[in-house]
Amino acid sequence: MQDEYMQVVSYLDSIPQFMEGYGVDRSEAMLSKLGEPEQNFKMIHVAGTNGKGSVSLYIHDILKENGYTTGLFTSPHLVDVRERIRINGEMISKEDFTTFFKRVKDVDDGLGGGKLAYFDYLLGIAVLAFDRYKVDFAVMETGLGGRLDSTNALKTPAASVITTISLEHTAILGDTVAKIASEKAGIIKNNGTLIYLDGRNREADEVIKKRAQECGCRMELAYRQDIINYKNEGNYIDFSVSNRYYNNDCFRINTGAMYQLDNCLEALMVTGALNAQGIIDTSLDKTRIALAGACWHGRMERIRDDVYVDGAHNPEGITSLVQSVPYIAKDKKRVLLFSVVSDKNFNEMARIICDLHTFDHVVVTQLEGSRQLDADIIKQAFIDNGISGVDVYDKLDMAFGHAESIAQDMQGILFISGSLYLVGDICRLCGGLR
Repeated sequence: MQDEYMQVVSYLDSIPQFMEGYGVDRSEAMLSKLGEPEQNFKMIHVAGTNGKGSVSLYIHDILKENGYTTGLFTSPHLVDVRERIRINGEMISKEDFTTFFKRVKDVDDGLGGGKLAYFDYLLGIAVLAFDRYKVDFAVMETGLGGRLDSTNALKTPAASVITTISLEHTAILGDTVAKIASEKAGIIKNNGTLIYLDGRNREADEVIKKRAQECGCRMELAYRQDIINYKNEGNYIDFSVSNRYYNNDCFRINTGAMYQLDNCLEALMVTGALNAQGIIDTSLDKTRIALAGACWHGRMERIRDDVYVDGAHNPEGITSLVQSVPYIAKDKKRVLLFSVVSDKNFNEMARIICDLHTFDHVVVTQLEGSRQLDADIIKQAFIDNGISGVDVYDKLDMAFGHAESIAQDMQGILFISGSLYLVGDICRLCGGLR
């Protein structure tokens, strides 16, 4: 089975991430040929620029802790492709992954061969797995955009959720926040339910609300002021929520990342709304247990003593990262190991890091692959923004060893960020995920 599974992974790695046409059209054809297994479970659909993986995990864990059989479909993965498909928190087995791949491959061959992209295959495998194990709810994260994304072939979500929206993938989704918001808003369904955290970006807010009104959608808006107080202790945050679903109710999340408050609030709004509609029945006590135990790998995650990885990979994500670092490092020195892929706005990311003077030392390296960006170019971005003392290592293992040594000499904290690919490579170096 191991050999057969590795052959499947090798095949998937060999096919394009994108194909001619739209993902939603390809997946509609695929799901029809598979017998529409997505009709056999309820779905919660999550789109956005940042935070959608974390929101998806929080929703999944709340439902699981409250006794529901729950599937989770996310992307990308850090170490193992099976991270993308989980049932009750456990990765799909290699045997199931291989079995369901074969069914999707048969469909692809029946469509003429080579018609499905990498993401389409994974969606098909996930839907077949969720049907096989009779999940009550599947929390599905979009891959790219929303309107034309493969996941939008699943037509009747119990709720649509949209997280933060900012400029990213502009060549595909559009070069303004309004255009990108319009694509993300494509997951909103006629007469459906939308959960959205209002007030983060006025331009996006207007687009999302207009689309929801056009669809006759039940719009459930959360606001940052719903979190009426919080206390960040570095390795956990205590906070309380007060709105139409929560009455100054207290919760804890096991992270010092401030951005997770927004993500957790949005997940709480989802379960609050679904409770109010009678679709689910959850308790506060079990919800508290779920949130306190939730861990989204690669998002301000401690992988060793005084070593944290965070998958921030765009300016908005980097802003959130540097806002959280002081809570975690407190009065300790801070070292940053940074790398980024070539199609990201790395100059703006470097500017944010430099302007906020968050780190005492910076080490840069480069990633492998077609999107590789030379480490010297990354270094120059920091120099152009005011940091001259930047160490450069072409090889990741040497960069990591050097950065960790500096942090230890300073008795400080090492933060690793800039790309989820970087986080995945670091996790491999450290022996996989905890």
